Amino acid sequence: MKSRLKSLLFVYLFWVVLFILQKPIFLLFHWDSACRHSFGEWLLTNVHGFSMDLSMAGYFTLPILVVLLVSCFFSKD
Repeated sequence: MKSRLKSLLFVYLFWVVLFILQKPIFLLFHWDSACRHSFGEWLLTNVHGFSMDLSMAGYFTLPILVVLLVSCFFSKD
């Protein structure tokens, strides 16, 4: 059971880190629009988007949670 929780936490943190890292990459990719804004606004993009990152990571992790919960009933752990 502990290994299932660790794997679920790993998947959740993977998505959160991926979403956090993709914001600066997205802003650099769209440099012509992003260069009009200050560095503080770039940081606020991450701050305000963090709650959305957490919720999307939860949505993406939910199917794995369901599979892990079902597997608890069929395994001998």
